[in-house]
Amino acid sequence: MPETPAPTPRFTTPADCWFPRSKRTPALARRLLRDYLARTPGGERFLDAGELLVSELVTNAWRHGTPPGNLIWVGVELIDGELLIAVDDARADARPELKSLTVDQKGGRGLHLVNELARAWGHGPRNGIGKRTWCLVGPTPTELEQPRIPRPVMVEIEGIAPPATFARLSDALTATWESLHRLPLGDMQSDWFAHHLTCPDAVPRATEALERQGEVALPFALRDNRHVLRIRPASGC
Repeated sequence: MPETPAPTPRFTTPADCWFPRSKRTPALARRLLRDYLARTPGGERFLDAGELLVSELVTNAWRHGTPPGNLIWVGVELIDGELLIAVDDARADARPELKSLTVDQKGGRGLHLVNELARAWGHGPRNGIGKRTWCLVGPTPTELEQPRIPRPVMVEIEGIAPPATFARLSDALTATWESLHRLPLGDMQSDWFAHHLTCPDAVPRATEALERQGEVALPFALRDNRHVLRIRPASGC
């Protein structure tokens, strides 16, 4: 979801906490979120995506937005069927910005993850110095809410594996990950493929791409050679 120019949604009674500037802060923020969702009816449907996104926003805050000696504020709340996550840090000048990615890039993917998984996100001033970065997270679809899944599908890893047909998209994603994670991809590319192929909403997002674009195409590099993973509806089906 592209960054929205709308102002930060308003909290009413958030679960919130000030945290130190530390590598442990993302884990502490995830615990805050888990505890809040555990005592909130229906909260479990927001847990998987919520943990990913609160980690990314907090990691950006301690790495880029919080000078030593300053604290990070994290607030979470379910409002009108959406999970609002907000993170305050002390640097108004360090604004989050989506940048173009390359296959062999070692960092900078966190905000792209927010952009893909959040229904909306943005940033703006907070009370006092610094800024607030926020996102809205929708619930994980129930089985009845899942979009139509094309079946069967064909998977090809160009230059590495010939096309193979799978009866279900979920089976294709699982088998593809089993093949790819055995390759010497490096940590960054392995994490990238794990996100696309194994995260909780991988099937709905792949389905949406198949219905909108006709294929899922994920480029990667291996031993200085370029390859593309392609997933398409099987011909004639």
